[in-house]
Amino acid sequence: MNTQFIFDNLFYFPLFVVVVLAIYLIQFCSCISPSRIEFDGDSKKEMSIMNRYNVMSENVFSLYLGCIFAGLVVAIFVQSTFILILLMFMQLVYLLPVGFVMLAMYGRSKRYWEQKAIDTLHHEYI
Repeated sequence: MNTQFIFDNLFYFPLFVVVVLAIYLIQFCSCISPSRIEFDGDSKKEMSIMNRYNVMSENVFSLYLGCIFAGLVVAIFVQSTFILILLMFMQLVYLLPVGFVMLAMYGRSKRYWEQKAIDTLHHEYI
């Protein structure tokens, strides 16, 4: 293995770590992450949605990590800066749809709980 390739691209390797950590924090520790969205435990439909959403998000993140690490290994063995740049682009491509889905689920959950609160208040006054 040519260590010159690693030294020439030393900028990319810490950047990968930072981007992967940032994506992890967004996906699992932010207010829009699947683990922070509240679902109604009394509703079978809500629990079904929650289970599918949580399993899907964890599987997609695992697949993302596998692809990134496999790409890094290939880039190091092939000594290709192009593959490293392509991997950075793939991370952006991953973050956009996943971020959109998380925001959509967060908005859906927020609307659900607001409507449930309105319905509860309405039934208390009747």
